[in-house]
Amino acid sequence: MGLIRRTFMRFVIACCCSTFLFVLGYNHRLLATGDFAELNEILKDALIYLGDITVADDFLLSASVSNLRCTEFSIGDVTVSSRKVDFRNVYLDIGLKGLDMTCYMDYSYTNLLVFAGSGRAVVKSKGSSASVITQLRSPDLNRVPPTSATLEDCAAQVKISELDFLDGGIIALSPVESLIARGVQNQASKSVCKELSDFSESGLVSILKNFKDSLAEYPANFLIDAMSSEKNLVVPDNIELLDLYSGDSESDVSEVVELALEEGVSYLSERVEDPVGFTSDGKDMRINVLLRDILLENDRSLLLNVSDFAFAGDGVMFEEENRLTNTKITLNSVKLFGIDTFSRFQPLNPIGNYTLQNELSWEYINFELDATISVKASRAPDSIILNPGSKDVMERVTITFGVENLDAVASFLLAINQDVFESLKAGSLLNFDDLVPCIMSALFQVDTPAFSISLSDIKEPVLDNFVSPGLDRLATG
Repeated sequence: MGLIRRTFMRFVIACCCSTFLFVLGYNHRLLATGDFAELNEILKDALIYLGDITVADDFLLSASVSNLRCTEFSIGDVTVSSRKVDFRNVYLDIGLKGLDMTCYMDYSYTNLLVFAGSGRAVVKSKGSSASVITQLRSPDLNRVPPTSATLEDCAAQVKISELDFLDGGIIALSPVESLIARGVQNQASKSVCKELSDFSESGLVSILKNFKDSLAEYPANFLIDAMSSEKNLVVPDNIELLDLYSGDSESDVSEVVELALEEGVSYLSERVEDPVGFTSDGKDMRINVLLRDILLENDRSLLLNVSDFAFAGDGVMFEEENRLTNTKITLNSVKLFGIDTFSRFQPLNPIGNYTLQNELSWEYINFELDATISVKASRAPDSIILNPGSKDVMERVTITFGVENLDAVASFLLAINQDVFESLKAGSLLNFDDLVPCIMSALFQVDTPAFSISLSDIKEPVLDNFVSPGLDRLATG
């Protein structure tokens, strides 16, 4: 069963890779303003200390700002886009628009020739924007999703809409006001960019690392020799293996095995009456009918074990607490649809003495992931959230993606101990229900040296059931 599980997971990961690469070439549209109420409930209590600044102009005027802190953050729009530059690099651009905030500060100013003063002020910013570009790298994007992320650029434009001096006697629109506004604007832009960069890069690195670990556990060796396992097979002198290619064998047992395999394939590929009636003529391959009757759920899905996915250990796909949020994504279930849509079924073709090749085609393969996304205010020691509170944004989402007209070719080594096999009753080998258990009892070694897939189309991913309108539009684009 380990061989079947490993081969199947290679297939799943390969389909996920194909869909991931499709998403990288897809640009999401601009969202509507005001759709992020739940997330803004968390952001409004964020408090970022921007530090102290000193600014001066060419007229001997200087100003100092201390205890500069910003809060009451609110996000209007979010954009996500990507640009593939070559077969190794993709640039991911995440943008914020309609960014509002309120900042508080203490200030002082001096002019060597005329005046000096100090006081407190409130700065309001509306309609600001920021974007961060991250470079995603892969050894080969045609085969492997990105495995690393590096910050490429960040730009923030903080707009000062109001600057209210609470005391100090400064006349509105005075040179001092312009000088302080410019200093706060520059400092706020730097801080917003820093927080956005840290949040973007750290999250992407964590997600890509989990995905990379999963790929490493189930490598899809597309270019490996299908006969490599047979060429490297080491057989003790006291064991004789069954030759699956009867044309080069003097054993009558090989002919029996070949006959049994042919009968089994013929039985499964035969078109029979389909009681469910999913086809136009009411008939389907027996393998498809049997899968629905024996293996699949009532909705024709195969429920996969979440623990088989390395990137979702214990169901947790992603978990991180940074200075802003505590985010956790939990994978609840994974369903596979379409394995009962075989359009070509040519398994177990001998291509060597102990190696069989399988050529299979499906009309479509779809994956349905049910996940829970939890975002709440950070309580980390260095958190920028002043009052974390108990607000928790919970999203139970369904992610659906898939491929159409999928062709898969897989070879596997099936080394059978001939002495053990010959001791089995011949009648058992001709009975399809007993064939697999009999062969399993005589196995010497099994391996999957080669696996590859091709497809005609990748379906656009669909995300459903978001509670937050903003996150829903961002996801469904």
